[in-house]
Amino acid sequence: MRALVLGSNATLVLNAVSALGAAGIEADVISDWTAPRVRFSRYCRRYTRVPFESLHAGNNLAMLSEYCREHAIDVVIPADLACTFQLAELNEDDLPRFPVASPSTLEQLHDKWRFAQLLRSRQLPAPPTQLLSPGSDGSEVELRFPVIVKPAAAEGGFGIVRCDTPADLARERTRPEHRRGEWLVQEVIPGHDIDLSLLADRGRVVAYTIQQDEASDKKRFLHDPEMLEIACAIVHATQFHGLAHFDMRVEEGTGKLYVIECNPRVWGSLMYSVWAGVNFIALGCRLARGERLTISMPPSEHVWHQGVAPRRLFKALLQGRSSPEGMSGATLASWRQAHGDPWIQLIGGLTERNEERWRKRLKSRVRDEEPVADA
Repeated sequence: MRALVLGSNATLVLNAVSALGAAGIEADVISDWTAPRVRFSRYCRRYTRVPFESLHAGNNLAMLSEYCREHAIDVVIPADLACTFQLAELNEDDLPRFPVASPSTLEQLHDKWRFAQLLRSRQLPAPPTQLLSPGSDGSEVELRFPVIVKPAAAEGGFGIVRCDTPADLARERTRPEHRRGEWLVQEVIPGHDIDLSLLADRGRVVAYTIQQDEASDKKRFLHDPEMLEIACAIVHATQFHGLAHFDMRVEEGTGKLYVIECNPRVWGSLMYSVWAGVNFIALGCRLARGERLTISMPPSEHVWHQGVAPRRLFKALLQGRSSPEGMSGATLASWRQAHGDPWIQLIGGLTERNEERWRKRLKSRVRDEEPVADA
């Protein structure tokens, strides 16, 4: 199988390529300047850089179709939300595409206000949420403080701010960014985060994992029938098709579960699930080829993320081992992935930092050369 990964989010593009590599599938990548590190992955067969406008243009079907024919691509995988929406606009006969939901379904799950309304209509547990009126100072909010204020259609944690008092909220609403788009407020649920990731086949969950952070580089995978039941209800209600990652929260003291939001795309911690034995990208490729998947039990273990560690590797080799002593399971899979594809960390990170400095200098030069308009 040959895959083509599209996207301008460096982390998500690399996650998709690494997941393909873990399944023995090489990938071509079409991206703009934001994802250069992936070029150094052993699993990236061909890297094509295009301008951001061309990557996300609505009329790039001809370019993608020609590329798929020329390079014998079996499946096109969108690695970020913008490209997911792009492929959703196309007919399934236009490109050999990865499973994606309809544009209306993607919008319903991505937009935080519409998603909150969906949860309410299905009587699914969600924090009390209120939409802010355009231009308001938040005085109409009737929720219990502290609250979280966030843009309805952003992602990646952009614009999310905690407000402990009505005065904090009023002050936050004076910021210039609050004049653009819809914003909402949501009661803070004291407790801990827990996430459910899934692959769905037209309203039916076919693979899932449930994870909880235990450290910045460690996650615990577990079983939770209630979480699965809620996710299945959302998937069935929307007839969702493709990948999704649900942020949930367990309330301190009561143990009550709340659904916070949904990201209907590849997610940042995808590789933890791959190391634990659930390769959502490879499974999605099988769906794209017409296979019917049956749901299996998710993993239940701890996963430590292993980076490239030359000293630890050298010590292990001196002991006649390929990995440090005592490492097994999903953590061992993470070690093997990192040391089987090391250049994305050893060289790729330096490349991204250099390109970021170059872009900043270029932007500064452009600003200095811009003519000053007459008053």
